[in-house]
Amino acid sequence: MRLEPRAAEAALDGHVARPLGLDVVGSAAAVMEVVTENMAQAVEEVSVRQGIAPATAVLVAGGGSSGFNCTAIARRLGCPLVVLPEIAAGLSAAGGLLADLTSEVRETFPVSTASFDFDVVNSVLARLTERCEDFLAGPAAGSLSSSVEYFAEAKYPDQVWELEVPLRHRQFSTGEDVESLRTDFHAAHREPFAVADVDAPVEVITWGARARGRIRQPGDAANSATNGAYANASRDPDHVRPVFLDGGWTQSGVFRLESLQPDTELDGPAIVESPSMTIVLPPKSSLVRGSLGSLLISPTS
Repeated sequence: MRLEPRAAEAALDGHVARPLGLDVVGSAAAVMEVVTENMAQAVEEVSVRQGIAPATAVLVAGGGSSGFNCTAIARRLGCPLVVLPEIAAGLSAAGGLLADLTSEVRETFPVSTASFDFDVVNSVLARLTERCEDFLAGPAAGSLSSSVEYFAEAKYPDQVWELEVPLRHRQFSTGEDVESLRTDFHAAHREPFAVADVDAPVEVITWGARARGRIRQPGDAANSATNGAYANASRDPDHVRPVFLDGGWTQSGVFRLESLQPDTELDGPAIVESPSMTIVLPPKSSLVRGSLGSLLISPTS
């Protein structure tokens, strides 16, 4: 895609800068702050609100534009480390090529462990099994190995959200099977929320099954970082240019990603460029290239 700086400046000037009383550069920085905050809140949706502290987690960045503000997002969340894979720009596509073939099917049938309908539940699970078997015999045919996992989306009475809990069996035969489901839900609830109502019944809303067909063995992916990619490696910047970071202008070295050897360390401010993405390393952050080609960024070194 060919970039049009003048068109971008005109859009920012007319729609952001003038209404907010800012210059064009300040308005661009404001847009990045809003984008960063929105993405940080999206991460919190799947971490903080699930009982996981971002300050104890590693942030893995993916997508062609992730290098612009992944460090800023990590700072906002308190993450101690950002991993930017060598294939970050095509991370989703690469994941699709490497991941197991998967089909997930669900069927809604509300039931309580206090009044469990064995016949209907087993009929639901049998239908889910049949659909999974069709997938494994069709799109996933020829897989190295296959498996089917069963789960229930359940909650306590009057609770407004459900949690996924794995099922030990694909059919319920006895009251002990139902009690196992109830106790497994208590454990699943305790993990993110640290509490469980062990005396309460459990209500299952949805039953599900997940069929997987493995298409490759672990470790099959090639490591391109060791295949002569650093023939023209250098620890010096390709050039220097002014950049607007952390509210002000500064001079930053610009490095080519392919020139960074494993174990190369950089301190911000710095810019790392590749044909598919640009990585911004703000002041007071640092970067090291790992042995597998990934960039390991410390947001606050």
